[in-house]
Amino acid sequence: MRQVHEKAALSGVVAPRDFVRGLSREVADEVLDPVLADFDRVLSGDRWAWTLRSGPRQQALIRMRADRTLGRALETLRRSIRTSPETCCGEL
Repeated sequence: MRQVHEKAALSGVVAPRDFVRGLSREVADEVLDPVLADFDRVLSGDRWAWTLRSGPRQQALIRMRADRTLGRALETLRRSIRTSPETCCGEL
């Protein structure tokens, strides 16, 4: 759950499938079900777009700053998850 929150806190809009790529449907549900309430979710056509709500986002960012993992998390995110270009760390 912490990893999902941290990635989402940095990315803006995310596709939930990016969090569970390569996992079986059963395992993916176990990963995503506990965090559903922390996200605003929009279905557009056949695709879901999730945005972490402000409270959980702030908590994740505070925790990453305190743990000194923010820089590493940004780099990992840049390489591992598709994000909306206007909300994250894409190429400038």
